[in-house]
Amino acid sequence: MRVCPQGFFRENYVEFDAAIGTVCKACNPGVTTAGAGAKLRSECNVVLPGYGIAPVDNATTAAQVPALPSSNSTDNVLPPASLCDLGYFSVGGYCARCPSLTATTAKGAKSIEECGE
Repeated sequence: MRVCPQGFFRENYVEFDAAIGTVCKACNPGVTTAGAGAKLRSECNVVLPGYGIAPVDNATTAAQVPALPSSNSTDNVLPPASLCDLGYFSVGGYCARCPSLTATTAKGAKSIEECGE
């Protein structure tokens, strides 16, 4: 039996057979699954490091950002995530603004430690 790799899912799972097997589909950009073998699109629920589904201000820890949405109105999956912009870092699935008077030197910062003077 073939399972989909991390970052992919196969709904209506059937044992892989060239005649009837269904193709693994990719999660939205910047979003992945917790591991291999996802069978539902809703398992695409992990935002990749350096990405965020939306920017937030005044947050430096995951506890300070809103909870990730469990679904959207169309297909029970996180929306596409974007690489965090300059001056932002990834935290809790969002892109948070660096503290005052600091910034990042490249897009996709994965932690507040990448914000420098």
